[in-house]
Amino acid sequence: LPPEGIPVSSVKKRFYRGWCAHNGQALTVAAEMRGKRAAALAVLDQVSQLDERTRRGAAAYLDGFFKDIATDSDVTAKLLKTCIN
Repeated sequence: LPPEGIPVSSVKKRFYRGWCAHNGQALTVAAEMRGKRAAALAVLDQVSQLDERTRRGAAAYLDGFFKDIATDSDVTAKLLKTCIN
């Protein structure tokens, strides 16, 4: 279960809880992360302990993250709207 007070149905759901004052930095980091998508997904292929089903699930979860940060507009609309004032 997610921590109390966090309005998500699963720990696999993303819910941004950063300070609004740092939204500019969050956008900068999201842009940096977009450039690391291939490297992040490649790591999964290097972990020999993962079976194929687990590897696919982890890749799908990472793909969801990269979809959430695909553009600055996506980051603002999907993530930064829940920042803490």
